[in-house]
Formats: sequence, structure tokens, C-alpha cells
Amino acid sequence: MDESKSKLRYRHLTHRGMSIPTAHWTYDITKSYDWNYEFGPFNIPAYPARSVKPSKKFLSFKVNSLFGVPAGPLLNSRWIEAYSKLGYDILTYKTVRTRSYPAHQMPHILYVEKNKSKNDSSFIGKPYFSKVTSLAITNSFGVPSKDPDVWQEDVKRSLRLLDKGQLLILSIMGTQDGLHSQKEFIQDFIKCAVLAMETSAPVIEVNLSCPNLHGGGVVCYDVDLCGKICEQIKNVIGDVPLIAKIGYFNKEGELIKLLKKINPFIEAVGAINTLQGNIIDLQHKKIHMRQIGLSGVCGGYIKPYALNSVKTLYKLRDQFKMKFAIIGIGGVTKPEDFESYLAVGADAVQSATGAMTDPYLAFKIYEKQTAQKKDYQTAKTIGTSF
Repeated sequence: MDESKSKLRYRHLTHRGMSIPTAHWTYDITKSYDWNYEFGPFNIPAYPARSVKPSKKFLSFKVNSLFGVPAGPLLNSRWIEAYSKLGYDILTYKTVRTRSYPAHQMPHILYVEKNKSKNDSSFIGKPYFSKVTSLAITNSFGVPSKDPDVWQEDVKRSLRLLDKGQLLILSIMGTQDGLHSQKEFIQDFIKCAVLAMETSAPVIEVNLSCPNLHGGGVVCYDVDLCGKICEQIKNVIGDVPLIAKIGYFNKEGELIKLLKKINPFIEAVGAINTLQGNIIDLQHKKIHMRQIGLSGVCGGYIKPYALNSVKTLYKLRDQFKMKFAIIGIGGVTKPEDFESYLAVGADAVQSATGAMTDPYLAFKIYEKQTAQKKDYQTAKTIGTSF
């Protein structure tokens, strides 16, 4: 199919009763990152009450539950506060840098569907979706960050807003733009870790899973570099737990190499961030997401890959007598997804797309675990208008 026919086909689909479900999101995907930072979150009509005690344990911390939100959706303390009240107990503050860094131009988020051609690994990006069960998105934010003076104070405020049995993780990363050597890049990670320590965040997560190398390379696939980064960050943060956030590994052997390099310096591994996909953006051909070609795919589509990653991490941890906790991330949109991660070895579970499209997901998990079945059926309908 030539491009003109493709554009006509997908333009036609947008007028066939497909929905543009921005009303379901706590993040307004029709607005900019800065707008959402300033005014979000949205569409949270009420905060359901829980009766909980910190009876679970993650790392050395007593928590109310083993469920939370990974780096990404929680833009600032207002978002942390909202999701804390919604019952998400392991909350990761969005990745910060050593300096202000702007977001990419819009669109930041598109719904995606797998290209139906068996020989084509690309995805079709569009501003709607047709089936909730196949909900998947691609995002291209560029890991924006405020100046340290801003995010440091905001992290401190976030810590004050948490309830008993809730844990804040601060995600950090180095920035290679403008630097001239690997040594300078590592030093920027270290500087960010020092700044993070000044907030008294109880746990630090190093983001090794985003394309932040020249040419779009992902740090976690450079095993030697990851070892140097984790070792030097650990030298700075001491007894504060360090989590390594990683991407998907096609080859188990490469994952083994990474774990052997970083295991002496970390307390946990978060897996996975996204899957890299070639996004055919027919609606926004001349906008940034189209230009970069590859973009991170997340949501329901990546759940099998993420589950397999957790299962493999669990196996390798036992096989090589390593000590690290496992955070399962990817495609968690209902309570059963949370349970499936625990079943394959996750010590905790986090949801990004699911938590943004259904803010009551944590409460539904709570209800299923603690209430009678008839009450859980009622809870399943809260906040869901699909």
C-alpha cells in the first residue's frame, strides 16, 4: 500500500466511531508536558478510603502494599500526593537531571497498534484506540527535567505528603548533551546522585533504560558503562538503596553480563521500561515523534515481554546467588496483571499506563485482596467508563 492510500485509510479510521479517550487519563495527552506539570493531574473525582497497615516489606521498608507507579507519570509533588491518596504505595518521582531539560515538541503520546504485516515490525501511531484490551501507547517526551533548585524542593515536599507505609523513590539520570567524553557523562550521573541525596530521598533509582546516548543508544546495553555508573553512584550514596531501571534484553547472555557488572552495587532491578518500536505516525508526519522513527512502546502490548524479563531475572538471581529485589513493570492494567507479576517472582509491581488511564487501579487491587468477591465486582467499575 503506497503512502497516499495509507494516509487515506487511517484518516478514515478516525471517523469510524473510534474514541479519543482523553477523559480517562489523569494526564491530558492533548496538552503539553509543561501544561500537565503545572495543572495536572486530572479526572480524579474522589479518593477511596483504605484500611491498611504497613504489613508488607520491600527492600528494608515496611509498606502498605507492593504496588506503585514507576518513573514517568508522577511529574511533581502534586502528582505524588494524588497517587498517594489513591493507594499507590511505592511511588517513583519522575526522572530528574543535573540541569533543566525541555520536553520534546508534541505529540508526546500516541496510541499504537501493531502493523498487521508479518514481515513488518513497525507500529501504527494514532490519536485513538479501538480496543481497551489491546491498549498500548508510544511516548516521546525526551525525559524533561526542571532545574535542581526546583526539583530538590519539590521532592522534599513530596516526602512530607506521603502517608505511613508509603515509599518514595527518586529517579536520576546523566545527560550527555554538550559533554565530550564517557568520563564526563559518568560524572554527570554522580552529580545528579549527589543532588538527589540532598533531598533525603530514601531510595535512588538510576535510569539506565532511556535513549540518552548519542545516536539514540540505551545505556543499559553498554554493560561496562553501566558497571562504572552504578559503582560510582553507590560510592556517593552509601547505604541508601540503589535501583537500576533497565530495558528489555532479547538475549539472556547479555542480561547475565549486565547483572554481574551491577549486582555488587545495587539493591533492586526495575524491569522493564519500554520496548523500542518503529512508529509510523501518519497523523503527525512532520512532528518530532515521526522524525525520531524509534520510540518507546508501553501498555498492554509489552506485558508478555516484561513478565518474561521478571521471570528471567528471578531465575538468574537464584542461579548466580545474587541479591537484588525485582520490580515488575509493564502492561499492568488490572488486578490480575499485578498478581501475575508476583507469581513469576516480582518483589514489587508498578504501573504507568494503567495508572494513568485508570487511577483507581491500586484501589481495585486492594479491594480484590481484602474484600469479598461481590465488593470487588463493585470496585471494578469505579473510575472506569470504557
